[in-house]
Amino acid sequence: MTEGRPVTGLARRERTGSQKRLIGVENIQRMLPGAAHGQHGGNTPPGTFSGDTALMAMEDSYCDMWDRTEVIDLRTRSLFNVSLMIAVGNVSNQFELTYHAPGAIYNGATLAELEAIIVHARAYVGSPCAALAMTAIVTALSEHNLITEPLPAADIARKEKTGSEK
Repeated sequence: MTEGRPVTGLARRERTGSQKRLIGVENIQRMLPGAAHGQHGGNTPPGTFSGDTALMAMEDSYCDMWDRTEVIDLRTRSLFNVSLMIAVGNVSNQFELTYHAPGAIYNGATLAELEAIIVHARAYVGSPCAALAMTAIVTALSEHNLITEPLPAADIARKEKTGSEK
């Protein structure tokens, strides 16, 4: 790696595991307070089955992927991530949403943006996916004390308007 130049592309892979882990733990501790790796200094928590899998996931996700901010900033990446998890729609994604929804707020997204993603997802991936995601997101944001004000009331009058009036 060249000193003073940003690390891009394949050069990211040249980092040692400890360098990657340092970047990953920093991101985990900032975005996912209370996550197991953050509580164990970046190491796999004791008693973890298949610890190598956890380390590979952390390095790929939190080090390599999340460090690619030259094109997509962290806020936008968080919004994409929440959107993709809702769109896939499998039940395990609700668990991941409990980490990534608060992470999106910590990365600069707003409650209104997360709500807009759920509304948009309902139309394109279905009400069950959107409802499961909404429950997971509201629960996670509440647990992190990120819903600090009453949410705006639903726009009941909107449903009475025709398509072009909306």
